[in-house]
Amino acid sequence: MEYIPEHPLLRYKPDTMIALRKKYNLHKPGDMDRCVDILKEWIKQQEHFTKKDFSKEQLERFLMTLKGSIERTKLQLDKLCTMKTLLSRFFESCNAKNDFLHIKNKLIVGILPGMTEDYYRVCIGKVLYNKVDSKALLSAFQLGLMICEYFKSFDYNDGVIAIADFRGIDLMEFVSAINFIDLREAIMIGMEGYDTRVKGIHFISNSKAVEILVKLIKQLLSKKISERVHVHNSNETLYEHVPRELLPTDYGGEEKQYKEICDDWTKELSTEKNVKFFEEMKNARTNETLRRAINFNENYIGMAGTFRNLTVD
Repeated sequence: MEYIPEHPLLRYKPDTMIALRKKYNLHKPGDMDRCVDILKEWIKQQEHFTKKDFSKEQLERFLMTLKGSIERTKLQLDKLCTMKTLLSRFFESCNAKNDFLHIKNKLIVGILPGMTEDYYRVCIGKVLYNKVDSKALLSAFQLGLMICEYFKSFDYNDGVIAIADFRGIDLMEFVSAINFIDLREAIMIGMEGYDTRVKGIHFISNSKAVEILVKLIKQLLSKKISERVHVHNSNETLYEHVPRELLPTDYGGEEKQYKEICDDWTKELSTEKNVKFFEEMKNARTNETLRRAINFNENYIGMAGTFRNLTVD
């Protein structure tokens, strides 16, 4: 009988695996294995793929995110590998402890241990210092995408709830430092490359400047996701969307302090095993000289350079 391996930092509901497989019609004996075998055989035939040995766990996560569709999973894997080729600067870092020392006291990210009743994970990113330059923000995007990569191999969830905490900083100064091309492309990789399912995006801030930030970010999201963006000026309204008990104690919840959770994740992402994993996965790219030209469609042609104008009234 298959089961989810115990994880040092994450907890699961007892029925997580069977419930999610059943939701996407992959629960019958042998169904998942048959789908994974088809994908593995297809990957072997893709001459332009630089990596051929995706794990069963990785392929299973993509299948579930794409509602059990083998054909959509093929397209998704191709898209992600292509993004790693065309947007390689987002995948340069592989060691969360050593590669992000310059942002340690500026930006922190942590994934909370518990999951919601509908199997979603809660991620919190907190800005500690408003004098953040575009280089630091690029590093923050790289760290976020490392977490996306990790989720696709080592977690079992139905998506994420993202919380961005901007309290205690000059948000207008922070917004002025954002490179929106980097932001747009990081969001594209997370949403379209890893196909991250987002239940909600929650900004916490007392600043009126948050309205400017939200308006800009909504222009980078699909209509469906932009409708899931919420702004809070305290923890109280956040509890209407995120179960209070799942939050850290300094957010009024029952989990340990948020900084401790972030430190735990830095250690986990920096183990020798995981550094090797990230180094391997950053090279899961495409060799475009070997791709059949008919398959290089408009989605890829515009990927590296297209950026629509952002407007603020």
